[in-house]
Amino acid sequence: MFRHHSGPHIVLPFKKTDTTVRFSFGGVFNIGAAGNMVVVANDSTDQLMAVCQRDIALSDSVDAVPAIMCDENTLWFADMDSDGGAADTDVGKYFSVDTNDTVNVNASLDISDATIPHFLITKRVSATLVLGRFARTALRTPAGDALDS
Repeated sequence: MFRHHSGPHIVLPFKKTDTTVRFSFGGVFNIGAAGNMVVVANDSTDQLMAVCQRDIALSDSVDAVPAIMCDENTLWFADMDSDGGAADTDVGKYFSVDTNDTVNVNASLDISDATIPHFLITKRVSATLVLGRFARTALRTPAGDALDS
C-alpha cells in the first residue's frame, strides 16, 4: 500500500467506470483518455495520477472516488511485493509498481522490476517498507528520457 508521509496532500475525486477491474485502498492509478481511472500498465505510457483512498469492487461504477494526487514533492511510504525485501542498496534506485497482485491492485513496489521508473526509494524503513517519491506522474515535467512518450 502507498501511504502519504509528508508534502503536498491534495485529495480530488476521480471516476471509475470500468467494471472489469478493481482498485485497492492505497493503490496507484493512471487516468485514461476519457478522464476515468485506469490500472497501471507497467509500460512507457504510465503517468501515475493518484493513490486511491478506498477499495472499489470489480462491478462498481463510482462517480467520486477520493484519491491523493501523486506529486513528485510528496514523500510516500510504500510496501514491497512478496518477491523479496528491500535492501539498503536499493536506496536511490527506481522501481516499478507491482502489477501482478490481483488482491492489492497496484499497491506495492516490485523489487524485481525496475523497467519503468515509477518510484524512487529514498529510505529503507524495513525489508517490507520503504520511503520515497513517485517519479512518473501525470503532473511532472517530462525528463526527456527514453521513456517519455
